[in-house]
Amino acid sequence: MRSTNLVETGDAMSSAVTSEMLDKIVVREIANSGSREAAMDKICRTYGFTRAQIKHLRGGRAKDVKLSLFQKVRFAYLDYCEKQIAALQHEIQIEKAKHSDADLGNLEGEVEALAEKVRKAKAR
Repeated sequence: MRSTNLVETGDAMSSAVTSEMLDKIVVREIANSGSREAAMDKICRTYGFTRAQIKHLRGGRAKDVKLSLFQKVRFAYLDYCEKQIAALQHEIQIEKAKHSDADLGNLEGEVEALAEKVRKAKAR
C-alpha cells in the first residue's frame, strides 16, 4: 500500500498520494459499473481526466505531480467520497422507514460527522 502522507516538493506533489486517491475512485467505479471501460469513461466525463492521465498515475509512472493535477485528483476524490456518503445516508433512511424500531441514531450521527469532515476538506 502506498503512503498517505502528502509530500510537497516545490510545485510538485507526491505522486504516490495522488495515485492512491485516483486508484480508489477507479477501483470503486469499476465495481459499480462492472466494466473497466465504462468506469474509465465515467471518470473522464465526470472529472475531466484523460485516460492517459489515469493510466499514467495508476501505473506508477509519475515521479511527481504538478499541484494543479494533485488538486484536481483531490477534488475528484472528495467529491466521490461525498457521493458515497450520500448513498449511505439514503440507505439509512430507507432502513429507518422499513423498520421504525431500528436504532440507527449513532450510525446516522457518525455518517453526518464524516460528511462534515469531507465538506470541510473540500472547502480548503
